[in-house]
Amino acid sequence: MIRFLLVNNNRSLLSNDLVEEIAGRHGFDFVVATEPNVYAGARRQWVSDTAGTVAIRRATGSRGYGLFCRAEGVVAIELDNYVLFGIYISPNITVVAYQNKIIQLQRLVMQSPKKVIILGDFNCKTVAAGAHTSNARGNVLEDFLVTTNTTCLNDGTPTFSARGHESVLDLIILDGRMALNQAEIKVLDQEIGSDHYAVSLVLKEHMVTPSVSEPVRKFTERQIQRIVDSAAHKIMNNGRLDPEFLQEIIKGEIANIPVSAYKYHPVYWWNQDIANQRTELQSHKRTAQRLRTREGNTVEDVQAMRAYRAARKRLNYLIKSEKKASGKNCAAS
Repeated sequence: MIRFLLVNNNRSLLSNDLVEEIAGRHGFDFVVATEPNVYAGARRQWVSDTAGTVAIRRATGSRGYGLFCRAEGVVAIELDNYVLFGIYISPNITVVAYQNKIIQLQRLVMQSPKKVIILGDFNCKTVAAGAHTSNARGNVLEDFLVTTNTTCLNDGTPTFSARGHESVLDLIILDGRMALNQAEIKVLDQEIGSDHYAVSLVLKEHMVTPSVSEPVRKFTERQIQRIVDSAAHKIMNNGRLDPEFLQEIIKGEIANIPVSAYKYHPVYWWNQDIANQRTELQSHKRTAQRLRTREGNTVEDVQAMRAYRAARKRLNYLIKSEKKASGKNCAAS
């Protein structure tokens, strides 16, 4: 099973931090971030397009995955069985420029030697994603889906909400040759510090690690103790202690421990105060969005926005403080 997460960070460092926490807690293998804010400490784990508008974070230790292509608004990495594309198309370009972007993507998809998985912010309105009607950009995307034999998995659940307006902008598109009943998409109802919602994709297929560059396996203390105890038991039963026999036992025990997919590690700075503040931020955000749907700005609207901004500022402060404190504790130890 492979887990993907699609987010739009709105260039916000707070959003980047919250996405890191969600990815670590839920064990996502890959994160595609549009409009990312990738801080310097983690840049080596990200693969970005040439303009810095979209990036893919690979799972820790996945050295066998290579870069497939990079261009403005497009980045793709080659997995064992798939090519994963990250896409961002600005809402501020003309329809003609949008069409040129889609044509460029179409050429890259057609060149892929493997099945494609496309995650990105397409900034269009299309019936293929569950909208009631399609705009000009949506028509262009629908032609792309037909030409490349790909399918949009979105079911109309909004992925963007701002000023009382909701729409489906963040799309997940799969190769038509894939078993779509093995794919599960979900819009997550968790605060990520952005006006977009995070979207998850789960492929219920086993991810085979590439053999060209095998990563070093890491074991927990419990797994190491299990290997040692089992080896000691077999040595006592057989009465042998030669190196060849010991090596054979250890290899056998390691082979019996399942290889889990590479996952994000939980962020070191998360605590209950930050979790509570994120819940409070989400509550204030929903209140502000609900009041924004009404016509005109009232005192209640202004107060709700002030409360939301204060909660956001407080959450940002807590995260920065905990990062600083955790860093000092690590240095002291």
